[in-house]
Amino acid sequence: RRLGIFGTADLYKAPGLDFAELGLTSVVKIQATDSSNKTRADWKVQVFYGDIIAAEGDGQVQTVLPRTDVTGIPYVVRVITNVMTPDGKPVVKEQAVDITQKVFSLQVPVATVKVVIQAVDGFGAVRSDWPVVVENVASGMGQLEVELVEGQQYVARATGLGFTNTTTFTAEPKGPQMVVTVKIPTAKIVAQVVDGFGIVRSDWSVQIVGVASGQGTVGPVEVIGGQQYTVKTVVFGKEFVQTVSVPVGETVPATVQVPTARLSITVVDDDKKPIDNYVSSVELIGPQNLMYSSPPKNVEVLAGTYDIKVVALGKDAPGSVTLNVGETKNIQIVVPGTAGLDFLGTRIPLPTLVLYALLLLVIIVILAILIIEYNNWRRRRLMQILAPP
Repeated sequence: RRLGIFGTADLYKAPGLDFAELGLTSVVKIQATDSSNKTRADWKVQVFYGDIIAAEGDGQVQTVLPRTDVTGIPYVVRVITNVMTPDGKPVVKEQAVDITQKVFSLQVPVATVKVVIQAVDGFGAVRSDWPVVVENVASGMGQLEVELVEGQQYVARATGLGFTNTTTFTAEPKGPQMVVTVKIPTAKIVAQVVDGFGIVRSDWSVQIVGVASGQGTVGPVEVIGGQQYTVKTVVFGKEFVQTVSVPVGETVPATVQVPTARLSITVVDDDKKPIDNYVSSVELIGPQNLMYSSPPKNVEVLAGTYDIKVVALGKDAPGSVTLNVGETKNIQIVVPGTAGLDFLGTRIPLPTLVLYALLLLVIIVILAILIIEYNNWRRRRLMQILAPP
């Protein structure tokens, strides 16, 4: 006990005592500052005498307080910040002080670090469309600017394309601000489907399995890098597949080729004269089984070896052809026994022409014989009429 003072109320109500006149008070200025020595008006400063708040203010306190050599106990200065610890609680700093001078000044520093947390893709670009989080502290999109406790360890997390990556870091002063990047290891893939001639086919579908699909070309499509992806297409009822590895931070082309060629068939008779208009069917058996009602011209088929069967004018002829990828080939197939004469849009085969010629010759011979016999008969008859009785 000093001067019969037991508490804060006694300081101001003790009768007959004027602490200012007695020189028992101190002009007090207490500031809350960060690592840059800046007074933080967004932090609360409180001065406690026991469990009673003797003074408080935003960022600083300026007041007159009885000296501690009078009160007998020190004051406690408490700074309440809006800086979060790793477990999500605001930093509170307390400091006991003895105020014995007529003018007392104190700075209560709280060591903090300004940190920028960025969600970046495999190409190093900050992605404003991806969420980023400092666990128990703050969250946002693409980039966060937060103030953290110096020397404390925090966890940052970013999510993109269904992939979540986590980075643990210690808040340390590094220039004006510390930058922490949380990388989502992305890459890009461009998928195309081409024919045997290397032409991109917009009339054919192409698919990056489990990612995207389209016609002819798909992409660039963003994917998680460091993995293999399958590109496929279905053409002529068959599936064609290409597997590619996609490194992080790279744009990878993936081309799936359908091994096609082009085929034209010309059907001729024994004299090598075209008879395409007399063909009733053309059958191809090979990588594809195809049937045509007339000889195909410049048709696209899968490359490979085909057996061919042609039917024309009731006769058939076999053939075969081997087509390489990207090759254009025109083949000629002879149908034996179809040589003849075209008459009024109809083909008269050679054997039929011979038969007709023989019939005509027989008819001519018969007519000649009849004419001769008729002339002989007339001559005899005339001689009978002119003979004397």
